[in-house]
Order: sequence, then structure tokens, then C-alpha cells
Amino acid sequence: MYSNAEGIEWVEELAYTAGGQIGEISRQTDKAVLFRNGTANRLPVGTKIYETDTPVCMAVVDGRNPLYLKMVEWGGRILSTGMTNPILVWCFFIDGM
Repeated sequence: MYSNAEGIEWVEELAYTAGGQIGEISRQTDKAVLFRNGTANRLPVGTKIYETDTPVCMAVVDGRNPLYLKMVEWGGRILSTGMTNPILVWCFFIDGM
């Protein structure tokens, strides 16, 4: 699961290089139980997701390149580096990442 990293200062200051495509949004839903590979809650179907040479990945949508942080579950809690309030907005799921 990845979450939008806009507004996170250290992410916005990153100098990064886009790498290869790691996924594409194939389904949109706002119901967490329906998330599976390629599902997003706000990114439109067809949005391509790319890795970078940093801890974030990048989406390409409407001429913008928003960055996303991987969210990790540990001990039943969702963790994401740099997030002070990890609310699930603008998130997507790519299997195996």
C-alpha cells in the first residue's frame, strides 16, 4: 500500500530520478476491502506508477508527478516513513512491492 506524500517536507526536498514502471492503476474504489493489485482510491484508472532512486515512487497523472511512500504494517499498526498522521488518502496497492 502506498500513500500520497505531498506536504511531507523531506519528500518534497528530494532530488530523484524516475526509473522503470512498476504498475498501473486498473481499478478505483473507496472500499478498503476491495483493494487488490492495481487498485487506487483517487488515482484514475490508467495512471502509471514508476519507481525512483529514493524511498518514494512516482505517479504520472494530469501532467503532475505526485510522490508516494510505501506504507508498512507492523504489529497491527500502519507505518509510513515521514508521516505524522498516516491517513489513507490518495493511496494505491501494487502486489509484490
